[in-house]
Amino acid sequence: MSDVHSYKGRLEIQSDGVGGVAGFTELTLIGSARCNMTRSYANAPRRGTEFKTGKTGQIEATITAAITWDDADTVIASIVTAFTSNGYVGVKFLDQETGEGLTADCVVTQAELTQDEDGVQILNVEFRPTFIDTAPAWA
Repeated sequence: MSDVHSYKGRLEIQSDGVGGVAGFTELTLIGSARCNMTRSYANAPRRGTEFKTGKTGQIEATITAAITWDDADTVIASIVTAFTSNGYVGVKFLDQETGEGLTADCVVTQAELTQDEDGVQILNVEFRPTFIDTAPAWA
């Protein structure tokens, strides 16, 4: 019987992109992560039906994560650098360590640092795929 209640997913970052040599590193200080994928939809009406019909287009993906801030974490530093320098990082959003998921060079479109009354800082980030050297892929 499969274990559907234990969390085995992974979010990994590579500072120099998917095609780089730095290697992917798992983000371990992560509270939550989400990969949202939608397809564009274009109306393609057909005569003789009351139903609206259409065709699907490209996939739009957004990966979000809430990361506990750590000044010494080099992975977090590479995310912040990608955001502030208008650069990119390689991102893997996997269902488990050797599982399947989205792998893409991503730009960081949001970086929000929040602080609560307990002194915990959370970096909320949003990644969106870009095409540098390697096309985004689900594998």
